[in-house]
Amino acid sequence: MTDDRIFATETAAAWENARQGVIDELELVAESDLDFRPAPGSRTIRELVLHIIESERVVAGEALRPDGDFHRKPWPELVKEYAADLLTAHSKDELIAALRRQKENAERIRNADPAFLREQIRTFGHSTTRLAALQFGITHEFYHRGQLAMCVRMLGTTPALTRKLQPAT
Repeated sequence: MTDDRIFATETAAAWENARQGVIDELELVAESDLDFRPAPGSRTIRELVLHIIESERVVAGEALRPDGDFHRKPWPELVKEYAADLLTAHSKDELIAALRRQKENAERIRNADPAFLREQIRTFGHSTTRLAALQFGITHEFYHRGQLAMCVRMLGTTPALTRKLQPAT
């Protein structure tokens, strides 16, 4: 495997890791707690998960699109283009199924031409490589995974990542 190919493979694997963490945390949330709002003005758990999915689809969609440009349309229109099916994803099972569909974009990243991933793309206020735009998507997902873990803790449950890191007893 060439060094160029390794970047794409590791990027896809990192996003899959972030996504599995979101799924692991969401699996700890009861269906009845999906509308838990940790503070006034914050997203509910359901809204947070929908935002995670929408963001991944837009970021991967534009970064992997030959004419990708995050200024091609206003953000709400990009969300409609890439995530219109989420309008009906409301139950916990539907949200988890939508989260699992991220594997399609991970495969697209793995299979992308390394030269394509090094191309510049207009993002939010600046230009960067397509690969850097995808890495932004990963860090964005980890950020929201942390919020989801905090919600899990606020609901009285030990977050999934904490459980994995605790020594076996």
